[in-house]
Amino acid sequence: SGLEESTLVDFALRRHPQEIMVDRLHKEHIRTSGDMSVCDLKKFLSMKLSYKPAVHFQILASAGGKGVILDDEITLTQV
Repeated sequence: SGLEESTLVDFALRRHPQEIMVDRLHKEHIRTSGDMSVCDLKKFLSMKLSYKPAVHFQILASAGGKGVILDDEITLTQV
């Protein structure tokens, strides 16, 4: 299966503190294929949170107190 062949990544998905339109995820910690794109992650969030369209989501990576909005085309391994 594809998951065994690719690198698995673990991360936490948290709702932005100022977000009011979308609920938080029941489980914030996720493990998935590092080959997954940010675009596919948005589709997953759209499905899990019953919120459409998926393109309205922004995925922000935070490190050292700074945040960067991730491009749809990069994979989770590239983050």
